[in-house]
Order: sequence, then C-alpha cells, then structure tokens
Amino acid sequence: MKMLILISLVPLSCSIYGQEAKTVKNINEKKVYICNSLTSKSYHYKKHCQGLLKCKDTIRKVSLKKAINFGRVRCGYEARTEEQF
Repeated sequence: MKMLILISLVPLSCSIYGQEAKTVKNINEKKVYICNSLTSKSYHYKKHCQGLLKCKDTIRKVSLKKAINFGRVRCGYEARTEEQF
C-alpha cells in the first residue's frame, strides 16, 4: 500500500516541477518595455501603452526578469484594461 502511494505521488511532483520550469522560462524569455528614466517604476507589455506616453527618456525592450530585477512593477493602466475583459 505504501509503495502504491509513493508511485502515485511521483507524477504529481514531476508535473509541479514542470510548471515551475515553464514559469522561469517565461520570465526569462518574455519581453517588456521600460522607460529608461531614474524615476520610472513600471514595466509595460505594449510599446504604445498609455503609461509609456509620459516617458521623457528612451524606451527599452528588456526581459521580464530584468525589469523585475530593476524593481519595476506591472503598469497599472494595462492591469486595469485586462480586468475589463
């Protein structure tokens, strides 16, 4: 009986690990836009986001991981727009 329980848990742990690996891969590959100013605090999925219109510096395309490492958070305009759908 104990062996049956252990065998049934192995696929579950593999599928959970697979999801974690996919998430890490998505963060490294997903590209976002940031304003290159010192006061900018957000990252944006769309280059023409309303939040980026205020940018007085250059707009850079970086990985989501890098944007998060820079201390950026998701743009509030895009988060609100997504909730409407």
